[in-house]
Amino acid sequence: MELKLQRELRLMLIILAALGLVTGLILGISGIPMVIGLTITIGFLLYIISGLIYANSRFIFLGLMIGGDIGSILTLFSHPLILPFLIIERGSGHVSIDIDFVQIIVFAEIIYQIIKYLKRR
Repeated sequence: MELKLQRELRLMLIILAALGLVTGLILGISGIPMVIGLTITIGFLLYIISGLIYANSRFIFLGLMIGGDIGSILTLFSHPLILPFLIIERGSGHVSIDIDFVQIIVFAEIIYQIIKYLKRR
């Protein structure tokens, strides 16, 4: 019985994370800088808070942040060069280098999951 409930909980979290990803993608594609910034900021705050309350629920808001980040990158008209942790925007006569904090958080989460998996073995 308990295994079935854990499986259903995992499935529910995967579905909610996918919905968060799609929601963030839609808000990011809007192209409005304020909406994009708020999506990623609110997603980050809820990621931290939910990680303290129930650790597995943080993936829902991680999906929201990733969706917002991908959506914002898709709307850049300056032909961005996406590197690990950096986004280089080349506009007419200027170059802008931005640090992508969402990539850093995702990378840290992946490293944490690998360490957690290796400790279990």
